[in-house]
Parts: sequence; structure tokens; C-alpha cells
Amino acid sequence: MSKLIANINELVNDLKNINLNILKGRLERGNILGRIKDSKAYIGYDSYCSTWHEFLECINLNRETARQDMEIYNEFSYFLHEKHKEELMQTSYERLVRLLPIVKKYPETKLELLEMAYRSNRKDFDINVKGLKGLKTEDNCTTNFAQSQIYEKCNCCNQFRRRKDLELNNITPIQPLEYIKVK
Repeated sequence: MSKLIANINELVNDLKNINLNILKGRLERGNILGRIKDSKAYIGYDSYCSTWHEFLECINLNRETARQDMEIYNEFSYFLHEKHKEELMQTSYERLVRLLPIVKKYPETKLELLEMAYRSNRKDFDINVKGLKGLKTEDNCTTNFAQSQIYEKCNCCNQFRRRKDLELNNITPIQPLEYIKVK
């Protein structure tokens, strides 16, 4: 047995600790950025910053990343001081980002959403988020591909085209193509 496989549990624990540190760092960054922005302390930073966007550019931070960090801190930092701290600390940052639009729409559901993000596997989380956004999910689709579309992909340039004229069973392409069914 390889040394790497023998240490897999230790390596997985290291990965979990890294994810936790990333989440803590992003929450703290959101807190710091929010305080700087609210107090407008960025004005005059590095002798030329007069806007928030100039400041973010100066510190090499993408605007969308800064916005997400501040919003996640604003929406979920409450749970850092509550009995639900463990759920927050065990939820990936990516899942918190995906919950932001739902939390904004239904702020009273933060705790339930956080618990769902913490407890759900990937597929269930994706289905729940899609459903909460008001989109049709695959687990309650009733059409069973009756309204499907067929696409063809050029192997040379990787461009996709919708194939309107032929059904999947009657395709006789000139070039080899890859087919993808899309709902």
C-alpha cells in the first residue's frame, strides 16, 4: 500500500482544515472590507484612491469577490456567535455564495438554508437551490425529454449549434460530432 493511501485520513483532515481557514479568512476579509467601505477609509489610500473601485484595484482584489465577501459576512456572521457556529464553519464558501440570492429574497430562512447547505450532499443541494430560485428541477420534471433540444459540436473549433432538422436517431453527420442532450 502506498504511503499516500495510508495517510489519506490525515490528508483529508488537512484539506478540511484548509477549507475552514479559507472560510474564516473570507469572512474576516468581508468584515474588514465592510468597515473600510462604510467609513470611506480608502479615500487617499496610496495617495491616489478616491473611489472604492480604485481602492480595490490598488489592493488587487476583484470587485465581485469583495462584494461577495462583504455580503456573506453581513448575512452569515451572526451565526459565528450562535449555537449554529459549527454548521457555518462546516459549510463551504461556495455554498454560501450560492445561497446569497435566496437569503436576500427570503431573509427569515437563513438558519434553515444554512442547515440545508451543511447537511445536503452535492446533488440535493443543487436541486434545492434551483428549486428555491423558482426554477424547474430535474426531480419534478414531467416532460421526460419531450421538449429536448439536440446540439452538435464541431470537433475543430468546439462551437455548438442547435440541430433543428434531424432527430438524434437519424443523424448522418459528415464529420464526427459529439452530441449532448440539453433540457
